[in-house]
Amino acid sequence: MKKIFLHIGKSIQDQSSDLGKSAFKNIGNFVSSIWEGFHPPYKYYFSEFVYFSSSSGVNAFGIVAITSAVAGVTSSYLIAEEVRRAGVGAEFMGGGVTQMLVTQLVPILVGLVVAGRTGSAITASIGSMKITEQVEALKSISTDPIQFLFFPRLLGLMTVLPCLTILGCIMGNIAGYLAAERVLHLSWSTWTFSILDLFEIEKLYHSIYKSIVFGAIITIVSFYQGWTVHQSSEELSRRIQVGVVGSMTFILIANLIMTVLVF
Repeated sequence: MKKIFLHIGKSIQDQSSDLGKSAFKNIGNFVSSIWEGFHPPYKYYFSEFVYFSSSSGVNAFGIVAITSAVAGVTSSYLIAEEVRRAGVGAEFMGGGVTQMLVTQLVPILVGLVVAGRTGSAITASIGSMKITEQVEALKSISTDPIQFLFFPRLLGLMTVLPCLTILGCIMGNIAGYLAAERVLHLSWSTWTFSILDLFEIEKLYHSIYKSIVFGAIITIVSFYQGWTVHQSSEELSRRIQVGVVGSMTFILIANLIMTVLVF
């Protein structure tokens, strides 16, 4: 029995060692590829940037609007119920709900939604290109795959995500007012005056900064998972799952760090 457990332990240790070596090798290859992309000749594929930005932004708008509206209604309804019970605080509803949406809820929810939708699409497209050797075909026609594939997507998400966050804040605010109006019969003027009195515009800037960081995280993690696909569609499906979970995890960690240490 002791020999059996020793054999199992040795097998697990060998597998862990192989996985660690493979991970470091993949990361090294990815970093070296990115570094080579910074070398001349420099080419910026503007059409690729425009296509990816427009497609990812337009296609994600619906789910972002729904998610933000639900967050606005839920936050406003819960706060309005407490205000109704206490009988005071209705004049601060607009500023409080907006502060909650802009500083935390909307940037995180938009980042998680885009990580699940656009991040998985990035991993799938890059992984499919690796399997079918389209990346090698780009190299054969003197096209740097990092400059053609990675940088347009990186800049695209870093541009689109702040725009989606701003739109999400607007949708959440409108939906939040409708919930407050239904529970407290709050007027639009009271809601807007509360926002003007309590909300600081710097909070919106912080939300935009967060969104830019989240866009970079989603692109880097998702592209890396697709870039390291070598074998088959089974590996690609696993990479898509790992990419989505990894992007969401890093977004939450980055939000914690920026909230506590930066903003």
